[in-house]
Amino acid sequence: MRQAELGLATGGAIAAVLITSGIDGPARAVFTFAILLVLPGWSIVRLLGFKDRFAQFGLTLVASGLVVCLISLAMVWFTWWHPVIVAVLLLLASSLSLVLIRGGGPRDTESPIEPEQTANPRHVRTSSRAALIGWAVLAVAIALWAVAIVLTGVSDLGDWGLLPVFPIAWYVAVALVFAGCLAGLTSSRISDTYLATSVGALIVMLYASANLVEDAPRLPWVYKHIAVTRYIDTFGSVDPSIDIYHRWPGFFSFTAFLGEVIGYPNPVSYAAWAETIFPLINVVLILGIARAISRVPAWYWTTAIVFSIGNWVGQNYFAPQSLAFSMYLAITLIVVTCLRAEPRWLGRLVERVLTRRRFAGSSASADAEQMTSTPRTAQRWTAIIAVVLLQAAIVASHQLTPYLVVLALLPLFLLGFFRPTWLGFALFALALAYLIPNLDYVQQNFGIFSSFDPVANATYSAVDQTLVSDASKWQGRGASALTVLIIGLAGAGFVRRLWGGHVRSTLIVAWLAVAPMLTLLGQTYGGEGKFRVFLFGLPFYAMGVAWLFWPAKARSFRSRAGCWVALTVMMVLFVAVYYQPEASYRVQGSDIAASEWLDQNLRGGDQALTTVPSNFPVLIGPNYYLLNTTGPFASVWNYLQYNNIKSLSIADVKAYVASARQGSGHVYLIFSDSQEQYAVAHQLFAAGQLPAVEDLVRQDPDSVSVYNSGTVRVYEYR
Repeated sequence: MRQAELGLATGGAIAAVLITSGIDGPARAVFTFAILLVLPGWSIVRLLGFKDRFAQFGLTLVASGLVVCLISLAMVWFTWWHPVIVAVLLLLASSLSLVLIRGGGPRDTESPIEPEQTANPRHVRTSSRAALIGWAVLAVAIALWAVAIVLTGVSDLGDWGLLPVFPIAWYVAVALVFAGCLAGLTSSRISDTYLATSVGALIVMLYASANLVEDAPRLPWVYKHIAVTRYIDTFGSVDPSIDIYHRWPGFFSFTAFLGEVIGYPNPVSYAAWAETIFPLINVVLILGIARAISRVPAWYWTTAIVFSIGNWVGQNYFAPQSLAFSMYLAITLIVVTCLRAEPRWLGRLVERVLTRRRFAGSSASADAEQMTSTPRTAQRWTAIIAVVLLQAAIVASHQLTPYLVVLALLPLFLLGFFRPTWLGFALFALALAYLIPNLDYVQQNFGIFSSFDPVANATYSAVDQTLVSDASKWQGRGASALTVLIIGLAGAGFVRRLWGGHVRSTLIVAWLAVAPMLTLLGQTYGGEGKFRVFLFGLPFYAMGVAWLFWPAKARSFRSRAGCWVALTVMMVLFVAVYYQPEASYRVQGSDIAASEWLDQNLRGGDQALTTVPSNFPVLIGPNYYLLNTTGPFASVWNYLQYNNIKSLSIADVKAYVASARQGSGHVYLIFSDSQEQYAVAHQLFAAGQLPAVEDLVRQDPDSVSVYNSGTVRVYEYR
């Protein structure tokens, strides 16, 4: 370990030199990024005395992100934006601390892991042969997947997205890796190394495939986040009058800092990788939490797999909630590992009620979980400080997550399952202290509460149903089926766990699963509330599902078969749900180039208008704040719908432009091949209607052609 730390310190010094040298390129960016994600965090986490390798690694990544987030926030708030200088100082200071201070401290935190008993020699030999086969199959699957990605073309996606476009080799590769995960779960001797590699490969295949076959970051709503990041990188500050993102700038200052340091200040270059990096970090953190609760390898690996194939909601992208969610998992890991305690009278009363005779297997000795004892730790105050700082970063990054943290943890602090109690109130106080100065803005523009009808909040959708295809409706049914399946199996797992007498750990995990649902009592969060509820509950639903099949160390044939069947159904549903909407998610590189041109030529009060409500990324650059986005209609089609106009003529287009114009700003009308394809696919306009109107716009003496890349044409009305 000491040699590794010295090597990491050397890597930090090299990265500092590369940052100041002006050397650019992908290799330098990847190396610098990796060092920044590991070195500052490890210089802190090693002092906490964690023994579990997954907890160490996950917290190291989050701690590095926390340091960068807090530093970058301070820089934008004090308008002193010098990320290169700060990054060099941070790396050198972290390297020096590794050299001068030996880590580990008094490792008096109880280890959350006790390995299962060693198999007999015959099983070891069998496992060795099986392991060789498993590794060989995994290598073949990865190679096959790489070939499949190269062969996948997305030039003409239909209603079923990537599902019919992926070659059969892609499905075979994913199936082989998934089968390897299932086989690893039911092996007589479970290998953490093999399952870690297999689950990691499965996550990369599932979450990286779509972006690897696209020529630009997918998801059109990502580009507003890219624009805010570029604003901070350009101006080195925030302006709360622009939008809500400038009032919660933690994620954007964090990404602007990283982009400047690695040599890619425009997030278009790397934003797509967020969809892969965040799931990998999250599954490591979830493994750390699970391993702090149970000693059963089959259980914690099933938890990791269910989380990975159940996260259909697509909330891992380049966005504030992705960073905040990872920090929430880190808080949970620290609390579960370092701040456990014996409950107060109310907590003990609940436990006694649940351990009455009707739970036949109930006994004090039955619960062999780490949640039954208070760990002795000399780093208790360090853990408390870490939790406070993580919550501080969350409250400055995302509007909803701080309250999900409070809903999940404050009741458990009040019941005494975690101590000190005041820490739960401190988490709430931090959230309120940040909200109060922004309360009027939020109330006027969004509202604190949208509805007190939880059913309406859970079913509310902001999607225009006229744009929903039959395939999308089937996708929605699949998502509902996957959600109900996971939650239903989790509930059964919690009941089975309680029936076996494991009360305390089950109570804590079940509450963490249920608590996010309370947000739906008063808020839809723009229709996304239900997605956030599922995401924040999913790690703990996954634990409930795993408990249904692995209630103890014994692995019966029925448990194995049930686990295989349930996870296979989840996997099939996930693939169908996740890849069907790709036609609505993709953004074309030619559209990005046109948006970049628009951003460079904007003047205050200008308006950029599209023909249909498609994925065209109007907001993309640092000058996005100059663009007037307060017009009543987002596109020509929206204008026609509102005014009940059935035809499309040049007169309609000019009326739309006139309605959008405000003051002396210029109006840009954007035509593109991607919008034409979207209009025809969603039956908004008949084939040929938009090109015909564009010909009339081109001949209109009031318009001037200002941009033409062939696939995108922009006309300016002055």
